[in-house]
Amino acid sequence: MESPTDSFIGNHVLDRRIRTTLSNAKITLCELNLTTRIIHWSVDQSFHFFEFSKSYDGTFDGYFKLIHDDDKERVAKSLEHLNLDEYITLEHRVLWTDGTYHWLEGIGKYYQEDGMSLLIGTIQDITERKRLEIEREDWERRHKLVADAAGVIVYDYDIESGSIIWSGNVKHILSFSNEEMGDINRWGDLIHPDDRESTFKALEEAQSQLKTFEVYYRFRRKDGEYRNIYDKGTFLSDDGKAKRMLGMMSDVTELMLSRMALTQSENRFRSLMNNLNVGVALYDVNMVPVMHNKTAFTLLGMTESQFVGTAAMDNEWNVIDSDGDRMKPEDFPIPMCIKEKKAIKQVVMGVFRPITKDRVWLMVDAEPIYDHNKDLLHVICTYMDFSARKRMEEVLKEKNQQLTASTKEVERRNERLLEFAQIVSHNLRSPLSSIAGLSDLYFNSNEKDQDQAVSYIKDVCKKALETIDDLNKVLKVQQGDRIRSEKLRFEDCLSSVIELMKISLSEKNIVVDADFMQAPVIKYPPIFLENILLNLLSNSIKFCSKTEKPEVIIRTKKIKNTVILYFTDNGLGIDLSKHKEDIFSFGKTFHLNMDSKGVGLFLVKNQIRTMGDEIEVDSKVNEGTTFKIVFKNQYE
Repeated sequence: MESPTDSFIGNHVLDRRIRTTLSNAKITLCELNLTTRIIHWSVDQSFHFFEFSKSYDGTFDGYFKLIHDDDKERVAKSLEHLNLDEYITLEHRVLWTDGTYHWLEGIGKYYQEDGMSLLIGTIQDITERKRLEIEREDWERRHKLVADAAGVIVYDYDIESGSIIWSGNVKHILSFSNEEMGDINRWGDLIHPDDRESTFKALEEAQSQLKTFEVYYRFRRKDGEYRNIYDKGTFLSDDGKAKRMLGMMSDVTELMLSRMALTQSENRFRSLMNNLNVGVALYDVNMVPVMHNKTAFTLLGMTESQFVGTAAMDNEWNVIDSDGDRMKPEDFPIPMCIKEKKAIKQVVMGVFRPITKDRVWLMVDAEPIYDHNKDLLHVICTYMDFSARKRMEEVLKEKNQQLTASTKEVERRNERLLEFAQIVSHNLRSPLSSIAGLSDLYFNSNEKDQDQAVSYIKDVCKKALETIDDLNKVLKVQQGDRIRSEKLRFEDCLSSVIELMKISLSEKNIVVDADFMQAPVIKYPPIFLENILLNLLSNSIKFCSKTEKPEVIIRTKKIKNTVILYFTDNGLGIDLSKHKEDIFSFGKTFHLNMDSKGVGLFLVKNQIRTMGDEIEVDSKVNEGTTFKIVFKNQYE
């Protein structure tokens, strides 16, 4: 291989300062022998100066392999058509050690010497310069496309000369030709006087800081009309100094007018919202309010600063539903609207307001708002003060309950009246029929038979009066709602009853075992409680055991506000398989006892039913009977 010192470059001594300058500029001298296909580099430079790929062998063919495929054909053709003493410039990309391509610029002159074809010159790394050129070309291409498509003006401002190259829709927007737009001074003259100083100040600031120039100003058209212009430019620099600015100007007059109209409309809308007596708030998908009127945070008992940023499911609100049950945050209208992706309407919420320490009833609607892709964008929520209506509903509910209770009471009284009428009809029919028959006998018989008929009539009338007296007692029981309840002691009431019946108890040697320790007191009408005890005890006396020692056991028990009375005897008992449905019926008897009229248990059942209480019976023949009376909410 030919030594570098034998080459043209090696035979010339380079000044050290020149070599240093070339090195700093990333320039090296080279000699390409087109005949031998050998490259010689300057003596103090090597091919590693450019960080060529390690596969490079120092030959031109090896160098050619490193050239980018898109540049090889162009380089080869340029070297094939060289003229003597002709200068040639070749820009091409070469593979670097790190796998990237760098742009190199080769400038040389073609010689022939000693039968050899030589190309002598320099090679410089121009990657950075090329990058800027490509960026500029790309910027110009893109901005021209944008300008043509969007109808804007594109300009190229040379800062040093002040000249401006205009393109795009200059004529359409400003009525000037590209030439009439002129330089930087002409551009400044056409800016509205009130905007000129601020515009140039913004330009100088952007230029000094190499930042984007972006400004709005009014610009005079050729016909004298001023248009609103949006101007945005980017500076190209060299060594930190702005050299050029590439930018675009667009007519935004209609946009500005639309913005003004939108602002006015928004102001009117906000004024309208703030004067509504309905709270309106716009929430984002995270349930944070982004827009609202005054009524919204006023209804919720908050200041505006507290409302802004407060989540739509803030636990401090302590919300209950229309039935008074605590609402879970996930059941609030806004979370439900987001979850179900549909409108949630007319949700009644009782919101506790932390500041005012009171509860307000609100009717809340939540409506989803979607973007053009049908993705949820916002939820608009309205709050209407429902407190007055809620109070009216509660009053109406109470009135309805009272009406329902009154209706039931009327129905109950009608039932009792019908029952009483049937009892009267049933129990008076027999004596009246007897009287009618005896009257016929009286008028159709002799004197002796007439006396006997009168005697019979007296007996029948007596029985009829007794029946009427019994029916009168029943009527009084059925009017028991007029009887007032009092605080009573079971022991006192039972003592009064035993005093009335002590002869009967003594005659049949009946033992009464009473224990009221678990529930000694009850609130009840005195006449009712005494009558219940009297009839039950009378029943036990009438049907006491004839074989066993007669015994009556009385106990009370308390469960919460309920008192239970157990009344047990060991008497004859009742066959429930036959008489269960008739035990408390009027006039029903179950044993051969002339003193039994079937009225006592009927009166007991009616008195207990009148007070809204219950009575149950358990009985076995010849073993005895137990009555269980449940006095509801009567414990004192």
